[in-house]
Amino acid sequence: MWKIRSALFQVPATRLVEEFRAALTSHFGVLGVEVLLADYRNTTLRPVDSPVPKPATVPVDGSAQGRVFAAQEPLRPSPDRLLLPLTSRGSRLGVVELRLPPGADPQPIDDLIAAIGVCAEALELADRETDHFTRARRHRRMTVAAEIQWDLLPPTSFARDEFALAARLEPAYAVNGDCFDWSADGDLLTVTVTNGMGHGVPAALLTALTLGALRNARRSGADLSEQAGQANDAVHARYGGKEFTETLLLEIDMRSGVLRAVDAGSPLLLHYPADADRRPGVLAERMTLAQQLPLGMFPGTAYAVQEFRLRRGDRLVAISDGLNTATSPAGERFGERMLDRVLRATRRLSAAETVRSLIRELVTYHASDDLSDDAVAICVDWTGA
Repeated sequence: MWKIRSALFQVPATRLVEEFRAALTSHFGVLGVEVLLADYRNTTLRPVDSPVPKPATVPVDGSAQGRVFAAQEPLRPSPDRLLLPLTSRGSRLGVVELRLPPGADPQPIDDLIAAIGVCAEALELADRETDHFTRARRHRRMTVAAEIQWDLLPPTSFARDEFALAARLEPAYAVNGDCFDWSADGDLLTVTVTNGMGHGVPAALLTALTLGALRNARRSGADLSEQAGQANDAVHARYGGKEFTETLLLEIDMRSGVLRAVDAGSPLLLHYPADADRRPGVLAERMTLAQQLPLGMFPGTAYAVQEFRLRRGDRLVAISDGLNTATSPAGERFGERMLDRVLRATRRLSAAETVRSLIRELVTYHASDDLSDDAVAICVDWTGA
């Protein structure tokens, strides 16, 4: 495996897929390799550097490749085809499709999975030094505001022993001021959801300042209250109280399961208890948070932190107002009733599939992917102590 790793991490970024294809052919005797990357909306899988002229884009819903992407499990739909997820540390990048020789019995499937894991790591690294893979994932041009927002974001999914996390933005190609962030540092997981007021580039710049200030405070060792206070002052210094951001700040102590929260005019936070399935009529509980001022309204604002205790199997879902207040063509709001229905239907799905399903239902309800307001959904499944 070290030979594959060495080859993939030394090759120029734009030749990564070509080198990966050659490595699998040489080491495992496969006849063909197709790398499919998930688009920004996670609705299609798009071929990158395909050896096939004009390769087809594959829908996630209703396809064998999509099943592998959603379930994160290998699938052999026919004797000569093997599909494997392309994933790095819980970050779902796409799917690899292998064409096998006649009568092949893929005994070294663990070795294949390991090789594809190496490719996923190399691809994430290569993505920092080229636009090649970014272009491959897009099916249309982004707005400038969306370009700013996506460049701010951490990976949209991640997993480790204590938790699994996933988040989605919509409209993916035209998002304005809604954003999310997370960081797992030692024993602390920090998650923020930000809703910057306004539209277009001004909203994206406001959110960029807020997110930058929050990260600067966090990376300087500030606690959750101090992070909110320092970001508040940074936004006020720039906008003088005329612009502000509604922000939810969460911090989970991964040793104890203690959840700390600051509600700065925040998006909605829902809690799905681990034992909800055994409690008739109980699904998502709206967490009662002390409503505090949005970031940037008044200088020197002090923010109070609330504490809760999570239990293994608990689920947290945070959404921005664009999701909760979206309307159907008839003018009916998506609202908490629809949220409740979707969360009930997705309770046994992974965090990544939960947010993908939530955004898909929102777009279906709205009857268009051209939403009138940004929507952010982030899901955290707690599997720690």
